[in-house]
Amino acid sequence: ILVFKNTPLLAKNCAQTGYIMLNPSAKLASTVEEKITQVEWLGELKKFLPLHEIKIAKNVSWSGEKFILQFNRAHTGSGTILIESENQLKEIQKNFPERPVRVTKYIDGLMLTSNNVVWGKKVLCGNINLQITGMKPFTDRPFATVGNDWGYAHKILNAKQKKGYEKIAKAIGGKLVKNNWRGLFGIDVLLEKATGKLYLVEINARQPASTSFESKLQWKKNKTGLTIFAAHLLALVGEKNIN
Repeated sequence: ILVFKNTPLLAKNCAQTGYIMLNPSAKLASTVEEKITQVEWLGELKKFLPLHEIKIAKNVSWSGEKFILQFNRAHTGSGTILIESENQLKEIQKNFPERPVRVTKYIDGLMLTSNNVVWGKKVLCGNINLQITGMKPFTDRPFATVGNDWGYAHKILNAKQKKGYEKIAKAIGGKLVKNNWRGLFGIDVLLEKATGKLYLVEINARQPASTSFESKLQWKKNKTGLTIFAAHLLALVGEKNIN
């Protein structure tokens, strides 16, 4: 059985019913993807993140400048909050005083994303695309993802930036290899408008939602060769990577 995202409950059900779960460990997926545990897991790769701190919510202070606050678990931007006032912060602290949060410097920029595959010891990097977030009337949350533009990133990124993006993807993939990961993972990278610098902001330790559509686009364009989803399946079943 292959699922979109593995969880401890799904893994337990498969074990009890005799089905073989193709997905990597649910525990590893949670550690890599969740906002608090991810920082520790990254180790020296924390250098790719924007300036950040891990704190208990009640201990976060307002400095007069807006910032990003994230709870450990989130989905499509629901756990990521742009704090723009002291009153907004106090309201969160009132409701969740003891909850750990990740506090990150706010950076104005464009969100880029890619679907990548760990296949054996190799890391295959997918197409860099623009992640469309916060677009009304499709959502009222500023960081919620509503779609992708598959060509725009290549119009705005220079060769050095593309190489820098690939460096981040390869580094994350390499660490996943060491942790016996298999198959797809996604990364979200922020392109700062003022400086052109790239910052890692999220790792999706699972099949990203856009994978199926990206594979359809790849097949429509090329008609031959691997799609990103085919590479995912081959990696999961242990086929040898001959590329």
